[in-house]
Amino acid sequence: MKSREISKETIKKVVSISQSIEGYKPASKLLQQQAKEIMAKYNVKISA
Repeated sequence: MKSREISKETIKKVVSISQSIEGYKPASKLLQQQAKEIMAKYNVKISA
């Protein structure tokens, strides 16, 4: 079975389309910073 080469541009396009369908909005810098502080405080990792 051959693996096909997929360009980074194609991957980015597919991801952006799927995110727009799901209503994804990037988190603000403040929210990202607060999440990092909470993760550091409680020594946990979350995918955000």
